[in-house]
Amino acid sequence: MGLCVVLLAASMAGEVQPDAAPSVTQGAAATPTLPNAASYGPSRRGAWRVDANVPQGRPPDLPPPPPPVPVTTQPVRYAPYPYEGSTPGFVLRDAVPAGAQAPGRLHAARLALDGGQSGTRQGRAGAALRIALWRVGFDATVTSHFTGTATQGRPLRTTLVHGTTNGLVAPLMRPRVQWWVGAGLNYATLRGDVRVGPNLTSSLDVFPRRPLVMSVRGDVGAAGSTSTVGGRGSLGYMLRSVELQLGYEARRLGDLLLLGPVLGARAWF
Repeated sequence: MGLCVVLLAASMAGEVQPDAAPSVTQGAAATPTLPNAASYGPSRRGAWRVDANVPQGRPPDLPPPPPPVPVTTQPVRYAPYPYEGSTPGFVLRDAVPAGAQAPGRLHAARLALDGGQSGTRQGRAGAALRIALWRVGFDATVTSHFTGTATQGRPLRTTLVHGTTNGLVAPLMRPRVQWWVGAGLNYATLRGDVRVGPNLTSSLDVFPRRPLVMSVRGDVGAAGSTSTVGGRGSLGYMLRSVELQLGYEARRLGDLLLLGPVLGARAWF
């Protein structure tokens, strides 16, 4: 009887009590365990991994991405004037959501007034108007060349009036570049003699950086039996909707050559 009691006591002393610290089996291949828990081992950082007995199910399905919003490239539209707001130039070509109202407008206009020298002891004064709707437009120019000033002691006298009227289309229309080509009529009045003939015109407006505008224009045609060729280039500075211009113009009517600097202003609206 006494022997049985001794053996029972020894057996109970060898058991690990529930509140006892976890036992760690030594050895390279041993795996630390906790009582009544699944085996766990070191993680990549060397810490104990305690999620070994957590079921690893598939991650929940993410909701499908929303369908892309349909967009459309708006037709050629114009800002109220070059560089208005955040406009990089004059034409608006951004994509907008389908069905949304595109910014800007389909029409534009500009009016220029200028003056300068067109030869020895001869001045000039001119005006130009352009109206555009989408990629089509109309323009008209008129220039009066005169001689005589108060400083010369001679009365002011008009010697030549020259102008053009043209229909236009725009093959290239981008925020920073506009290219117009067209055809129409030349007319010239010299000493009461009115001459009319065909005209071809091309012009380019470049908006390199706020507030600068660079413009060039060329015309070729005839006034009656007299051939006409003209060219003009200018650099402008935008003050809101008004552009201050400095340029140079040259024009030949038959044997008559008229050229000189030009100073003026152009309003965009």
